[in-house]
Amino acid sequence: MGKIPVLIFTLLIAVQMPAGALAQGWAGNLSGFAPQAAIGGPSFFAGYMEDRRGISFSLGADETGINGISGMKHTFPLRGLFLAVSQPISVNDLIGVSLGGSWLVPSRSRSEETYEFTVAVPGERSWQAIPQWWTIEANCNYRMGPGSWAVAGVRYENFSTNFKNPNDDAFIASLPTDRADVTMNNILPYVGVVVGVGSPAAAMTFSLVGFPAVPGSVRYKQTEGNVVGGPGRYEGSGFFNSGYFLEAYTDFSARIIGAKVGGFAKWSIIEGRAKMNFDSNDAVFGPLTDSFGFSVSRQVWVLGGKVKIDFGLPLGM
Repeated sequence: MGKIPVLIFTLLIAVQMPAGALAQGWAGNLSGFAPQAAIGGPSFFAGYMEDRRGISFSLGADETGINGISGMKHTFPLRGLFLAVSQPISVNDLIGVSLGGSWLVPSRSRSEETYEFTVAVPGERSWQAIPQWWTIEANCNYRMGPGSWAVAGVRYENFSTNFKNPNDDAFIASLPTDRADVTMNNILPYVGVVVGVGSPAAAMTFSLVGFPAVPGSVRYKQTEGNVVGGPGRYEGSGFFNSGYFLEAYTDFSARIIGAKVGGFAKWSIIEGRAKMNFDSNDAVFGPLTDSFGFSVSRQVWVLGGKVKIDFGLPLGM
């Protein structure tokens, strides 16, 4: 998984294309206020990501459940070092395009999982959670007037979490070798607006983008130690059928010796629901199938710094 984000960053850094005035572009961030004769280099972002509420995955059976389980829920904090890069491309004075990508260097955390059973009291156990999250995206921006743009784009997002080393189990058969994995692949279209104020020396940008759907797929699998006859396994996959995505962004930058340096803040939320078909193989219950409803809720904040490299000179120089 690590090779893909590294390759994305290498390709984006290698592309040095002309940038039009007022076009920098990254996830709706279109600040810059560079002179028309300037050549825009890439922008680099580094910040700390935090999800104080905790990301959650929930599963609920449509009928009887599998292996006696009618519902499950994982909840864990999502935090770590957020890295991103963007490259603007000028089409003309009114239209610009931006390519970008991001990668989360996560901090490991503990995930609390709860279980609902068809004929027993609820159970729970704790896992070590190891998330991975990377994105690539492209957007197009249209200048509507002085300091304002309309933006439309698409973002591909891969989010996965590996759960291992379970402990603190209660009313659930558990083995140290049990594992669980969830993987989401989403293609997120978005539209929005951007507002910028400032001058070639210093500028501030505000943007809001989103979309009332989160197209994509999800896959989940887990093993459960069975005290009677050995481990149980259940696995399911499906597609998102409802949800929404919303993201707000702001930054400030100032020109310092051939570069623009500043800070940024980003808030992002995604809510999604999917229908999943599950099958299982258990030493006690045997092969079973059922459909489950899957839901995800993820809300994050990112605070950090940015550097934009300018390869050209201002007009008249």
